[in-house]
Amino acid sequence: MRQKLDRRVEMTKRLLKKSLIELLKTENIQKISIRTLCENADVNRSTFYKHYNSQYALLKDIEDDLFADIEDILSTHTSSDNDSDKDAQLTKVLTHMKDNLDLCQILMLYNIDPEFENKLMSIPSVIKRSKLDSSSAFSFSSYSYTQLFILDGAYCMIKRWIINNCPESPAEIASLIRKISKKLYNE
Repeated sequence: MRQKLDRRVEMTKRLLKKSLIELLKTENIQKISIRTLCENADVNRSTFYKHYNSQYALLKDIEDDLFADIEDILSTHTSSDNDSDKDAQLTKVLTHMKDNLDLCQILMLYNIDPEFENKLMSIPSVIKRSKLDSSSAFSFSSYSYTQLFILDGAYCMIKRWIINNCPESPAEIASLIRKISKKLYNE
């Protein structure tokens, strides 16, 4: 009985998340009522309130899922200095983002959560991966600025790629980001 309940809860949350993503394509989050969200998901309002207290809490849960997925992808073999492994991991992240294109476009394009970029760049494995390319030739402050430049630049590249419906393959974008960051760290 417990497993059925958990599966029902998962299904309900999945329906609510899908509903919010669909509504965010046409409405600002402030204008989405819980009633509309629940009607769109075919879920009772009381059921919604068992899991979330607002549409913002639901959005946070959606973001947390995306961040956890990215963390899971990047946390595998994070100690590897092999360039092809790093390209493969970044390609997996970009493939996941492409597979969740609607969500990523909504989060990146519509500025629904102004802190989204900071949260994404604060994922522990993102920070760890960016530090693995560091060069001892940098002073601490130079290294910090260079790391910030690379992270923000990579985010802007990925954002443009997502907004343009991913015309290049995830592997092409991953390779480009890695080539640029490698040049910056090595020069």
